[in-house]
Amino acid sequence: MIHPWEERVVQILAVLSIVFLMFEIDLEANSAPWVHQFLKYAELTIAAVFSLELVARCVDAAKRPRHHGKLIDGVAQGTFHHAAKSGFHTPAGLKAHFCSIEFWIDLMSVLPYWLILVTPVSWLGLLRGLRVFRLLKLYRYSHTSHMIVVELFERKRQIVVLGWISFSIAILGSVGIYELEHLAQPKAFGTVFDSMWWMIVTMTTVGYGDISPHTPAGKVFAMILMPFTLGIMGAVIGVVGGAFQDVVSSDPSVDEAKS
Repeated sequence: MIHPWEERVVQILAVLSIVFLMFEIDLEANSAPWVHQFLKYAELTIAAVFSLELVARCVDAAKRPRHHGKLIDGVAQGTFHHAAKSGFHTPAGLKAHFCSIEFWIDLMSVLPYWLILVTPVSWLGLLRGLRVFRLLKLYRYSHTSHMIVVELFERKRQIVVLGWISFSIAILGSVGIYELEHLAQPKAFGTVFDSMWWMIVTMTTVGYGDISPHTPAGKVFAMILMPFTLGIMGAVIGVVGGAFQDVVSSDPSVDEAKS
């Protein structure tokens, strides 16, 4: 069983691991050997603690009978939705635990470290950077975070529809701008995947300007696409913002803080 003080230690270690990661990257080539040794053993200790926590939570879930799981009307047990909606839940059975967001956060917190031991050196930077997922461990102890995830699950159909619309517009725009611009700008729009960069930048309204259409047909095509992409991003922001707003309006702690 995981005790409260152990959970507090995990939270502190999650934050410290990111601090150590920043020092490790900045001091990679310009620091004394003892600094490298300290960071190496600190990372080993943190990874070991997180690994033990992962195993302990799996064992706890396996020992807990299924009928001890929290019952929620309209939500099946052993699903991601159930795990999120039950908040600070205690999953009953390994299946329920494996279908919890917390399990996957715990796994991503330790998996990159152990993969470094068996993967090529060229993967070191990528796997080391994945340590930032450890900050997600704080999700386990945040009631508000659980509520927001629940609201997003409730909007699953809207999110799926918006996802398919966004994907379709991205493919359409990428192929269209490629056909219109690749002869005039073979370097910028040489492939459909190159064109996808321009399309994603346009859809997200980032507007880097590093790639832009030069032909009249390409400019007209871009002008036609832009209102649709703005509408899609507005819809996405509306869905996510609505989830946050519902959490704020339904969380009693917010009303208590105002009073």
